[in-house]
Amino acid sequence: VDKIRTMPYVDRKKMRPFFAFAAKCELDSQGRIVIPQKLRKYAGIEKDAVIIGVHDRAEIWSAQLWYQDEEEMTPEKMAACMSELGF
Repeated sequence: VDKIRTMPYVDRKKMRPFFAFAAKCELDSQGRIVIPQKLRKYAGIEKDAVIIGVHDRAEIWSAQLWYQDEEEMTPEKMAACMSELGF
């Protein structure tokens, strides 16, 4: 938020699509996160979901879509990815 706040207005406008789907998610009586319908529809979540950690955030995916695109991560692929990112 601090970084976005310091951006020029023209650049902040570009962030609107990222925040347009933001929603405060409440816990139900059993401590589960209730994902709003518009977000479930956007993510294609019909039944099962997968939660993955990505650095400093969590992503929630449709299990069907996540496993459909799942690609085996080999040491060679990891090395190529790290090299591409400058590590």
